[in-house]
Amino acid sequence: MPSSRHGCRKDACDPDRLVPRARSMLAGIVAHPVVRALWEPRLMEAIEWAAQTMRDLKAEGRAPIAAEIFGEARVGDVSLYGKVDRIDRLADDTLAIVDYKTGKPPPPHRSRLDLPCNSVCWD
Repeated sequence: MPSSRHGCRKDACDPDRLVPRARSMLAGIVAHPVVRALWEPRLMEAIEWAAQTMRDLKAEGRAPIAAEIFGEARVGDVSLYGKVDRIDRLADDTLAIVDYKTGKPPPPHRSRLDLPCNSVCWD
């Protein structure tokens, strides 16, 4: 994989390593016990869901090949650049760009361009 963070590169984004990796990261965070008691179970539930989803996708022949990488391309006089959250290779050997959305939605003018720009940069 070209680039990744938080251990994904070391274990090839193995879904069975996601929960232990998250627990290790959380162990290093200093938080008030009440905050930890309220949020850690919710966070771990979401991470366990993500791990199961990744297992299901893997069973369908889908495999992550890159995570959190930057790319750029020039189209005529326009420079395009951005970060892709994840790139997966599908069972038919094509690629899928995964664009996670968290927090508030992007402004409409940006959300229409994210994936097309990413596909140009990683074509």
